[in-house]
Amino acid sequence: MIKNLVTKISIATTLLFAISCQAQNNDQSKISVVNGNNKMNALNGNENNVVKNKVVVIYNNKEVTASDVAAYINQDINSFYSYSLQQQQDLIEAYVTDKLFEEQVKKLNVENDLTFQEALKVLKRSLAIQVLLKKNVPALKEDEYPFYQKQFASEKIKISHILLSSQEKAKEVKDKLSKGESFEKLAKEESLDKETKENGGLVEHWFFQGDLPDPIFAMQEGGVSEPMQLSKTAWQLIKLNSKVPHIPSKEEINEYTFNIRVKKYARDLYDAANVKIMTDALNAPEESKKNKPIDSTDNKQVVSSDVKNSSDLGKVASTIEHTDMKKGDIKKLQAKSNLKKK
Repeated sequence: MIKNLVTKISIATTLLFAISCQAQNNDQSKISVVNGNNKMNALNGNENNVVKNKVVVIYNNKEVTASDVAAYINQDINSFYSYSLQQQQDLIEAYVTDKLFEEQVKKLNVENDLTFQEALKVLKRSLAIQVLLKKNVPALKEDEYPFYQKQFASEKIKISHILLSSQEKAKEVKDKLSKGESFEKLAKEESLDKETKENGGLVEHWFFQGDLPDPIFAMQEGGVSEPMQLSKTAWQLIKLNSKVPHIPSKEEINEYTFNIRVKKYARDLYDAANVKIMTDALNAPEESKKNKPIDSTDNKQVVSSDVKNSSDLGKVASTIEHTDMKKGDIKKLQAKSNLKKK
């Protein structure tokens, strides 16, 4: 029972993360952004008390400083200001959402009612949040499943791929394929993916719609894609081996719809909290900007600079929608979207 409980808690924790990363645009919510004219001086490598104590958001009349948010992500103030403006706002929304959930848990007084002491030692707060979500996000009724099975019906595919170091190399291999050379043979000879090359580039698991760009699903069985960029130093060719209909199970439907309903609940809490993000306090110092981890102006097909194997394939679609997230964040979201690959 404890094991099942921990599994459910981990799902809730992942959802909290996804909520923060998929926050709606400011024009679609009641978030009030406060602009200012003051520009902060460069940190010059040192944590400045003025910057650390700069109020970056106010919710429910509570002030939150830059150092509060930095501590929330276990980083120093320089690291926080090294992120792009959008990344900083995403982190702030994650912080506020987390605190709002915590406040709701305290109102329910659920922590005093929990009896799973072993689980509480490690997951007490997460468990309380799970109880909160269960109370406020009702389960689907049995007669609702047929509707969602039709709504979420899609396709799943099996693919092979060849991972290459440059666009030029990818075009060269594509030309060889066009002249009739075997995809499997070229994968063994040319692919940089050590996990799949010996099997002719075959990726063992299924991919579902949303895991890979739509043009891949539009191909016919046996078709090969044009060269696709994964990062500045990684390109790939994808062959579609097979395509079959996918009717989601009840478990998958519960997961999909629960995610949506939790996001709505979190957004309702957030909108009701009178959140004011101080954008003048988020003007990252120039010295920190030099080392920011992700440039939001980068090509949206770029995932990271160190794509090495097939586990990175599924990141492409998520990255198109979340170009401002860190690499680790993308992996967490992809782990959720790849639920029940068969």
